[in-house]
Amino acid sequence: METMTIAFATVTARRDGSLADAAPLFAGATLGPVVVVTGPVRESDAALLAPIVAHTSLPVLVSVGADPEGLRAASATGWRTTPLEPEDELKTLWSQWAPERGTVGVD
Repeated sequence: METMTIAFATVTARRDGSLADAAPLFAGATLGPVVVVTGPVRESDAALLAPIVAHTSLPVLVSVGADPEGLRAASATGWRTTPLEPEDELKTLWSQWAPERGTVGVD
């Protein structure tokens, strides 16, 4: 378990951070899946996140309180997007991408 944990990279949100700070963290690297869980994503936010897509094999953007226009803009740049509401099950959301990538579902 420890080896697996070390193999995964985690970027943790901070109240003083912004989406603009995220893209430079991925520059020069090609990674496995990148899952961003955030609040409402506006079109301007989608533009800030767009450069990350080229550095990941599976860009997933989960937006709590989603703005449909923002999610459309993010999808257009290559993100696999979904809104997340309080009643949603993460297992159901993740299963949208699991079969496509040949990955195992979440229990």
